[in-house]
Amino acid sequence: MAKKGLTWKVLIPIDGSRHSIRALEYAAERQKRGDRFTTVILHVQPHIPAYVDHEMVQKWKSSELKRLTSKAKVKSLKDQLRAEMLVATGNEATEIVACAKKIRCREIVMGTRGLVALKGLILGAVAIKVVQLATVPVTLVK
Repeated sequence: MAKKGLTWKVLIPIDGSRHSIRALEYAAERQKRGDRFTTVILHVQPHIPAYVDHEMVQKWKSSELKRLTSKAKVKSLKDQLRAEMLVATGNEATEIVACAKKIRCREIVMGTRGLVALKGLILGAVAIKVVQLATVPVTLVK
């Protein structure tokens, strides 16, 4: 729990999976209980090779972001948290850690698995890599 008057940034990477939405819900619950932090939501899109049509890639990335942020639950939680939304391109784990460092987050809150989770896998590859690379605390939400 944060002390009264103390605020910090929390980074929440999302991909639209139920685990990433649970991470948003967890952050909202913490704020309701009195934790004082600002929220930054990050969506990492895959790197597309240079030989692919640039305009087509930009249209796809834009539509993917719209699809994600138009989900009623994501939109509601984003508004509730008064969160800033960022987009990065590249390897998910390295981009999450780099973003946390760049914007000086003191914590990363993320789901344990993403959209490509394999049945029976306890932790996803991205979550494991973020825990290994991060220099700030990482809270994993199931």
